[in-house]
Amino acid sequence: TLNTELNSTYWNTISSTYKAMVDQSHSWGIGGRAWSSSSNSRSEFYSVENNTRWTGKVGLMSVADFGYASSNSGCTNSTNLYTTNNACMSDNWMFTTSFHQWTITPHSGYSSSVWRVRAGGYVNYSGASDTLGVRPVVYLKSSVKITGGTGTSSDPYKLSS
Repeated sequence: TLNTELNSTYWNTISSTYKAMVDQSHSWGIGGRAWSSSSNSRSEFYSVENNTRWTGKVGLMSVADFGYASSNSGCTNSTNLYTTNNACMSDNWMFTTSFHQWTITPHSGYSSSVWRVRAGGYVNYSGASDTLGVRPVVYLKSSVKITGGTGTSSDPYKLSS
């Protein structure tokens, strides 16, 4: 399963220096949300995602994480993330146009569906058996500091604990 792949196989590839910086007992919000014809906002996702918790080392971004990762002032708590060309896809460090990617947020109306961020910048849901991109996510301890770098692929952040 993906959980085993992320929290065993992938986790074991991380050096002990960086493992020590990860909050290994982070409580992830994994509550499901059904599609809404009126709104699918980051605040609505955040509210339901946090109704169910899972503790682990490595997970995936949630739909709310995607919405809150945008620094675009047009991306607000009421922005509909299900809409193409929504403001939350702009200036969003979690967004990539390279591939669709899974989130950790299940669809509550269909037991085999999960919310995804599409390469077009909006969220929708799909069957969990679909082949999509996976980008592992960890939560760093609050004591971790950025000591260098600009956060780009050519000049990544340098971290220390």
